[in-house]
Amino acid sequence: MLVLLSICSAGLCIILIIYVTLSPLGNAANHMDVSNNLEMSFLRLLLKLLKPWSQSISVIIEPIVSWHLRIKITQMLRGANLHNHCSATDWVGTSIILGVFSASFFTLILSLWLGFIASILCVLFINIALVKEGRNRRIRMLRELPFILDITTLCVEAGLNFQGALVQACEHGPDGPLKEELNHTLIDIRTGMSRSEALKGLAMRTQLDEISSLVNVVIQADKTGGALGNILRAQSEQRRSERFLRAEELAFKAPVKMLFPLVLFIFPCTFLILGFPLGYKIVNGVF
Repeated sequence: MLVLLSICSAGLCIILIIYVTLSPLGNAANHMDVSNNLEMSFLRLLLKLLKPWSQSISVIIEPIVSWHLRIKITQMLRGANLHNHCSATDWVGTSIILGVFSASFFTLILSLWLGFIASILCVLFINIALVKEGRNRRIRMLRELPFILDITTLCVEAGLNFQGALVQACEHGPDGPLKEELNHTLIDIRTGMSRSEALKGLAMRTQLDEISSLVNVVIQADKTGGALGNILRAQSEQRRSERFLRAEELAFKAPVKMLFPLVLFIFPCTFLILGFPLGYKIVNGVF
């Protein structure tokens, strides 16, 4: 009887532990917008799933995370447009959770050293993924910038002011991160922020030299009363020529990038196919 009672109590404790551990995961999944799951990036989905645990850990690790590290992580999160979903300490907590989970998993199935290596690789992987997502987002904005500038220039030359031209560019421009940032800028202007401050915020969020240059010339034109249409047209032509030069640079880099797979995979197979008949004849004494 005591043995049966002990087994039932142990089973009940295991069920309670599993429920307490996995209940935050269910709550996070219930609050997700199912319609946007297909468009959700891997990192954003990961942050939403681990948010209850990362926030719990961030309270503990917040006093020991340096300000230099927080500023660096915040810039990375802002570049990937994740700063509204995760703070710097939450990101550190997420890294710790993934590192501990991977270390525990590989330690149980393999060994302690492999678990330690797996935890380091897991932390490096998500940080590299964060940097890569920010870089890809900036590349998309650079591709969208010339077309947005063309629409803005046409609207300004047609008689609209700069804010109205931005509204038309957001309505008729391509969907993407640059359009989201421009909408954010327009919301800032409508809520009472000055246009120069809103544009400076746009340059800070995008972290692109091209947009910073555009913001500087627009602010300078406002101060000096210069012709905004000519300035925007010059910026549009310059951004388009820079995009063409970037495409040429990528085209020149393509043969260099193809060299490694050619040498490692294609050339050995080619030499094997060409040399097999000759080797077969030599081995069988045909020659």
